[in-house]
Amino acid sequence: MVLTLLCISCNADFEESTTSSKNKVNNIDEYIALGKLHNELLEVAENICTIAKSRSEDYPYIGNDSALFRQIHTKQLMAVEEMPISESEKMFFKASLNENIRFYQTDNVYETLNGSNNTVNILVDLHKLYMEGIIDHQEEALLKILTFAVNSNRRDGDHTKLKVTITTLCKKWENYYEDKDEKAGEFSGQILGIAKASVDWWDENSMETRALPAWIGADAAGAIIGAIHNAGTQYLVNKNVDLRQVGYHALGGAVISSTGIVKCVAVWINKIL
Repeated sequence: MVLTLLCISCNADFEESTTSSKNKVNNIDEYIALGKLHNELLEVAENICTIAKSRSEDYPYIGNDSALFRQIHTKQLMAVEEMPISESEKMFFKASLNENIRFYQTDNVYETLNGSNNTVNILVDLHKLYMEGIIDHQEEALLKILTFAVNSNRRDGDHTKLKVTITTLCKKWENYYEDKDEKAGEFSGQILGIAKASVDWWDENSMETRALPAWIGADAAGAIIGAIHNAGTQYLVNKNVDLRQVGYHALGGAVISSTGIVKCVAVWINKIL
């Protein structure tokens, strides 16, 4: 009920594009493609967990000092080196994977997103980005709804509702930004694209996740936190924000958050089989 009221309130801020141009200046698919880099690193984690399971290895969920996680983390950094992206983008991506390592523990993701058991801290930081002109009012409204949806998913475990929300937000993003200046809405587009690609991966992945829906929103949470913190740091130091760098820090936050979940799923499966 609370989420519904919040979403209705936030929807008042939305402005829909009235054009039906076939030649879109901005397309959400570009950012979903960015999100697929996140999915590639989840495949690395899943493959290592599958091998460990097949060998009947014991891999308890013990946090950042886990030998299995160190193996996964190293392999993910190596996989980034093989990606068809620029050297600077590889540097941004790897830096984010290292900086966000605390999010391997899923509880840390939500504690950071929520502050003192609410969303005020991250939303205050988000609003600061709006006040500094780094994002516009539409991006702030979209990301507010995504933040509330992630927290709702954590509480009620409704993965389907979260998926619908992310899909709807992607459509709203495209309706609004498709005919705006090139790269308009890039900050929120990158986060939404990563979230959409992540949800699709969990739906298509061979791992059984039906009993674990409350964890799935951590991917989007990690992307939100990674992007907002990086943009804030860049602005504090340089009074300027490189949005491409923001995108790779959103990716890193999402990957680390997801990696902890992949391992939890593997442990859970090992216990029930």
